[in-house]
Amino acid sequence: MNIRTRITSGIGLRLGALLLRSAITLLSAGAFGAIANADGTGSPPRAEPRTAAATADAFVDAIAQGDAAVARALLMPGVLIFESGEAEMSADEYARHHLPADIKFMAGMKIEQLSRSSGGDQTTGWVATRLRISGHYRGKAVDLASTETVILTLTGAGWRIAHIHWSSSPYRAEPATH
Repeated sequence: MNIRTRITSGIGLRLGALLLRSAITLLSAGAFGAIANADGTGSPPRAEPRTAAATADAFVDAIAQGDAAVARALLMPGVLIFESGEAEMSADEYARHHLPADIKFMAGMKIEQLSRSSGGDQTTGWVATRLRISGHYRGKAVDLASTETVILTLTGAGWRIAHIHWSSSPYRAEPATH
């Protein structure tokens, strides 16, 4: 699962394969280019995040605040989103399909960052975050441990998300060891 209500079987991609696919996505998306807002104006979202990590946070915040236009504007047109064994192959596909559901889900959630690591260079960045997402959705209690890996590229319009991989499972105070 991710930020949504689906729970994965725990089978995920190895980090090496994830980074290879992300690199391919970045190369095919191009390193620079203006990204239009959902309204097609091409103007940057509100206060433009200045770092890759700030952009990843701004994306999650936009979803939590119900701001689809800002969330959409922070995505590369060819963003690749992996979640629960499924894939969305573009920002438009995500905006049409799962973004509205993510906004509804996140409206009732509290987000607690458990850990984060990040890296990159002047044009490419990555952010790996562990979160606890809790609250109520459709009358049911939700308490999830969620992992989020975000690959970003610096464009002429600022940092934009080229790839996201979300996975969630029921929260445990002590993480499972394998």
